[in-house]
Amino acid sequence: MAEFDDFADELARKEEARTKLEKDTKPEWAVLQGFTEALAQDGKGIEGIKFEWVPDTCEPRLVLDCVAATLLSRDGSGVQTFRVYFNRRPAGVNRMWVDEESPLTPLTWTLQPAIEDDSIKWFVLEGFEDGKRFSSFDMAQKIGIELAKFHLAYKNHYENWSPA
Repeated sequence: MAEFDDFADELARKEEARTKLEKDTKPEWAVLQGFTEALAQDGKGIEGIKFEWVPDTCEPRLVLDCVAATLLSRDGSGVQTFRVYFNRRPAGVNRMWVDEESPLTPLTWTLQPAIEDDSIKWFVLEGFEDGKRFSSFDMAQKIGIELAKFHLAYKNHYENWSPA
């Protein structure tokens, strides 16, 4: 009898976790956005360049000079997807970049929510830090670090650029 009870308890725990994910993931995504926005509000940045937060209602982004991390969420067929897209920032209204293509290959993190210690944590599906899970605060820090690295690579490209 104990073996069946263990089996039934495990099923109940899995169902409880699935229900919690369905209910709490969207609000936790908003928390992640808030912590990411706080990097700009707190005046963080590198090399004298500060993060900026662009609160576009569909695609908010954290900007650092010429690059941006855009936070994307989509609902489709009952499935939610959460991504962070690192690329050159959009040029802006009535503006364009001199070079059409970004010199850096864009990077996309697909974030997967999971229940750990009775709270929602995030991990990046594409092998980022071996599937380690991060709180929303820690994931926002990771986004800021990755955007800073992206900025440095972008800056380095143009510092070493010369016409062919």
